[in-house]
Amino acid sequence: MLELSRCILVTISACIYLSGVDTGFTTTKISPRPIWNSTDTDKLRKDLLLNYDKFARPAQHFNATAVRFGLAVLHVDVNEFKSTFTVYSILRLAWTDEKLKWNSSEYGGIKQLHLAEHEIWQPDISLFNSASTISVNHYTNTHFVAYSYGEVSWSPPAQFTVLCNFDLRYWPFDTQQCHLHFLSWTYSGDQIDIDFIDSKPISLDLLINHTEWTIVEATQKKISKDYPCCDIAYPYLVVNFTIARSSPSYKAIIVTPTFVIIALTLVNFWLPPQAGEKIIINGSTALMICLFMLYFTQKLPAMGTHTPLIVDSDASSDS
Repeated sequence: MLELSRCILVTISACIYLSGVDTGFTTTKISPRPIWNSTDTDKLRKDLLLNYDKFARPAQHFNATAVRFGLAVLHVDVNEFKSTFTVYSILRLAWTDEKLKWNSSEYGGIKQLHLAEHEIWQPDISLFNSASTISVNHYTNTHFVAYSYGEVSWSPPAQFTVLCNFDLRYWPFDTQQCHLHFLSWTYSGDQIDIDFIDSKPISLDLLINHTEWTIVEATQKKISKDYPCCDIAYPYLVVNFTIARSSPSYKAIIVTPTFVIIALTLVNFWLPPQAGEKIIINGSTALMICLFMLYFTQKLPAMGTHTPLIVDSDASSDS
């Protein structure tokens, strides 16, 4: 009897549902898929990237991939106490990808295509003498521009920090040199041929002058080095920055008091031995030199080579 009641209840429920009687429940309608036509860019991306292996160098194994390097400097930062030199710049890299060539007439006249950094192969150019231990990757996730004839251009913002050997002999009117070494982290010279992008690869046109330091000159050279372990050359690029300190405040804070100390020392020798003013002059000179030395300990880094001549002159005056 119970089984018969269940069958009758199921039958009645099915009839009510099929007859369209409102049961108080609402059903969710699935919206139709949007209708749109694929563009020439979609077709081009599909044809180029369908079987593209981003881990394989885009050339035959017996051919080297030519990578061209450039740097547009935005501004620099100098930390004398850490002996570091930081360059904020826009990196310029260009190379040929044999797998990214197409006939523009077959794709609506498209001659260039923007691709994400995770989609295609990229050279592992790194700063070899980096002062940072976090990572050898200094670039942000910016897009590539691929051209129909196979060239790929990449211009990400980059920050490079290196250690510099500061010579403080002529401080505060000193000039320093800092070197940046760029190379492929894993590829040898017969796989990646790295060189500068044009006759002026290091551009200072976008440079924002620093309040204390200015770039006097930026030079570059290519070096190929053979290692004892391997019979293969590993080329790398050296970018040398010559920077000069240019702070007018040092003239008023350091140079002028230094000449006053020297003048007081000379006056002390000109006075007769029995003159009472010598005690006052000697005391004032010693106090000024002590204050100067305290100031120098705050301003001068301990890692710098050579004692500044201006400090030696003050110490000689005290003696």
